[in-house]
Amino acid sequence: MFKDRILAALIFLAASTPAAMADGPTPAQAKALDTLNTLVTNMGYTTTYSPNKAHFYFDLQGKYDYRIDMTISPNEELVYVYYYIDTFNAEQMAKVPYQKMMEFQNSGSVFFSMDGSSGKGEDLYANEFFGYPGLTSVILRGELDNFTQSLDSTDNLWNTKLWK
Repeated sequence: MFKDRILAALIFLAASTPAAMADGPTPAQAKALDTLNTLVTNMGYTTTYSPNKAHFYFDLQGKYDYRIDMTISPNEELVYVYYYIDTFNAEQMAKVPYQKMMEFQNSGSVFFSMDGSSGKGEDLYANEFFGYPGLTSVILRGELDNFTQSLDSTDNLWNTKLWK
């Protein structure tokens, strides 16, 4: 299960990188993303599309204010939700509780990832993906609640002000 989830995430992330989506989504992806956007706006959120229309974002309230990004996989099978947490410098990287992050990842659908391509340090993200076909506002609300609760309950792992 965990290996399958990681493999699917890696494939999806590779296809969803800025370089892979520089020209924007395919027409089918754009249509699916518009439908997803409608679900989100009907839930009361105000969304904003990225300049190339490959994803949109909105603010989600929890223990903190989260700017959530959402996109659709190239085959329109998965919704990908992610939240940029912070960029960590070398000193902070030495303190990141990797083992606790991995233990959390094994307990649910939300997982952490790091990306060093910004050149400013390591960018930490919280991620989740779930099926797009058959998605309803009830299911989406549950997924967003799960994402928010996961972020809220793991702030001791990613909020450097809480590190001891």
